[in-house]
Amino acid sequence: MHRHPMPNPVPAGSQNLVELRQMTGVIYVLYALTPLTAGISAVVALIINRSQRLQARGTAFESHLTWQTQMFWSGLACLTLGYLTVWWHYLGLAVFSGGLAWFVYRLIKGISYLNLGKPVPLQAPGHFS
Repeated sequence: MHRHPMPNPVPAGSQNLVELRQMTGVIYVLYALTPLTAGISAVVALIINRSQRLQARGTAFESHLTWQTQMFWSGLACLTLGYLTVWWHYLGLAVFSGGLAWFVYRLIKGISYLNLGKPVPLQAPGHFS
């Protein structure tokens, strides 16, 4: 009878990494649903994001959680600025459109890096990417 070698045991902590990857993906999906839920899914995403920070420390997913948090607060700032400027000859529309394009760009970039299993390269504060 031919014996097959036993598979290697799962490395310690790898289950945690699988769960972190899944939760990071769920957060991106919640952000993608934001326009359809009037922002409620973004608030839920932020809460989940904050609950995962400690577990993600020192992993590739830490950068994703930072990226997502930046997306939330910057998106909220664009939304607020758009509402404040909506009465000035299409300025609000331009702010909303630019903010939406920027949000979609960040969403696609984050999901792309997650699918590659890589951290999102973060910029220094004050840079927009």
